[in-house]
Amino acid sequence: MDDEHWLPVRMLQLVQKPSPNQWEKPRLISSSNKQYEWDIRSDCAYYASLRAFPFIFRDSVEKYVSVVQDRAFSPYLTIEFKKSDEPVTTARNQVAVASAIALYNRWRLKRAALQIMDEDNWSEEQKLQLRHYGITFIGSKWELWFSSPKTYDDWTGCTMSSMHRGDCLKLASVGLLLSSINDIHYWGITVHARLCKADVDTIADGKTQDRSWLLEKDEQASRSTDKGDEAK
Repeated sequence: MDDEHWLPVRMLQLVQKPSPNQWEKPRLISSSNKQYEWDIRSDCAYYASLRAFPFIFRDSVEKYVSVVQDRAFSPYLTIEFKKSDEPVTTARNQVAVASAIALYNRWRLKRAALQIMDEDNWSEEQKLQLRHYGITFIGSKWELWFSSPKTYDDWTGCTMSSMHRGDCLKLASVGLLLSSINDIHYWGITVHARLCKADVDTIADGKTQDRSWLLEKDEQASRSTDKGDEAK
């Protein structure tokens, strides 16, 4: 459709606290006396643009997935910057927290879609859909991280692993970083965003009050096909 666009949206130091509107904090895996509020402010994060959805449905998207600033949903990349004299663990922990909450809410969306489709088991392809990337910069040094759930049928936490590291003072390292970022954005828009939208479509299709926009979308697609056939 002409009003649908696949674009990344950059957010700078966005405060996104857990709330009832589809942005929940991960379940507590083990008992602890500490209460973490998940009040994070990532230096930079990339989301899928809300313009992936038809204009007539954008106001309803927040019923199924968290929407920020009325223009973005489902983050896929988090970046943290620290000075060279700051502890490395600070940036790593911040990326880990941001990745965990983003991944947990992506898992919730996928699980809800599977429940609508009456599917109990996750396929390998569906498992590969759930991931979140992070980059930490400590002075000129950088490290790329990859997070994924430990299990899929139920949420039991996630793991964050290092993929690459380098130094922006070295030309080859800069080339690797740029190539990695381009690959992440390509995945974020062509895979992550499209599959998140497909999950929202599936859930909305299972709720009668939201079937109208899906039917209209199908009718418009049918009209476009008919016009193409007539042109031939």
